[in-house]
Amino acid sequence: MIDNLIPTVVTVLLAIAGYCFAYQQITEQKKKDIITKYLIEAWTKLENASQRGINNPYKQDIEAAIAAIMLFGDKEQNRLAKEFIHKLNQGHNADLTELLQQLRQDLRKKLNLPENSIKFEILRFSSTNH
Repeated sequence: MIDNLIPTVVTVLLAIAGYCFAYQQITEQKKKDIITKYLIEAWTKLENASQRGINNPYKQDIEAAIAAIMLFGDKEQNRLAKEFIHKLNQGHNADLTELLQQLRQDLRKKLNLPENSIKFEILRFSSTNH
């Protein structure tokens, strides 16, 4: 009787262990997906607001993007965001290019895209552009 019960117990324990492992993997992937989504949104908002001057209608986008980076970004992204905040608060020109470049590299890596060493440029039309 016990000899018949042991394989059943082992099978049940393996099924439970497999479920727990799969659940953990799914949870980790969902977490990565959420972080990636927020960082893509932050990159988009910052890129859209970049090089438009401080009196642009995108101030709230910059605030939201920096907040998302401070919450979900890595140490380097947080350092660059903090540097941007400090420069802005001190009344200096604050450039987002380095932060955008770092975010782009990180997001490409997270999305398994090939590395792109070409420095990106931001296109802005002015009244003199056609």
